[in-house]
Amino acid sequence: MPWRQSSPVTERLRFVQEVARGAEPFAELCRRYGVSRRVGYQWWRRFTEEGVVGLEERSRRPKRSPEATSAQVIQLLKAERRRRPRWGPKKLLKVLATKYPELRLPAVSTAARILKREGLIRSRRRRGRPARVLPREGWGTYQASPRRYTRETPGLDYPLFYERRQVRRGGEIKWRGELVFISEVLAGEPIGLDETANGVWSVYFGPIELGRIRQGEARLRRPTPSGSTGRGRK
Repeated sequence: MPWRQSSPVTERLRFVQEVARGAEPFAELCRRYGVSRRVGYQWWRRFTEEGVVGLEERSRRPKRSPEATSAQVIQLLKAERRRRPRWGPKKLLKVLATKYPELRLPAVSTAARILKREGLIRSRRRRGRPARVLPREGWGTYQASPRRYTRETPGLDYPLFYERRQVRRGGEIKWRGELVFISEVLAGEPIGLDETANGVWSVYFGPIELGRIRQGEARLRRPTPSGSTGRGRK
């Protein structure tokens, strides 16, 4: 059957999932996904270093800018958002301007990007034609493979003792009465949760550990780089 049409980020995620599974040689996976081994290794390296967000599109903007928002302002903005989860970036900046008049605050659009990047705000999806995904430098140009294959990408199989949740459109799951942000990349995908300690749950996408949720915390703690690959119990 023909290769399924999906977004570049989803294909990268399925690629690293199969690399972690180790059922096929790396070169064969690269051929099947229509990328060079250099690009395949780049995807895998970014995933092991940064997790799921490492597979998202990269900006061509310089990493540092004289107008960059300070770490102190980012932390204060995040703290205010958690205290007032229904407030938008404009109101939050007004609160910070009153409390800390000596700080140089970012523009509303910059504050919105910061909150979105930190998983504290959801983007509104516009109706109509889907946004065009442009290739970024170093990632290569993504194209769906024209080859016909005799099997589909392996489905996700979790042990029976895992709890399963489906990631919502905004990238979160419902967990113990709270919404926990996982990743917008995984919207519509099933994930598994395994209790590894009293009140601590490991979150998996297939064999890949995404992070952990602690009792009483409505957030996903990302694993360290050494723990980015899957170690799910079978």
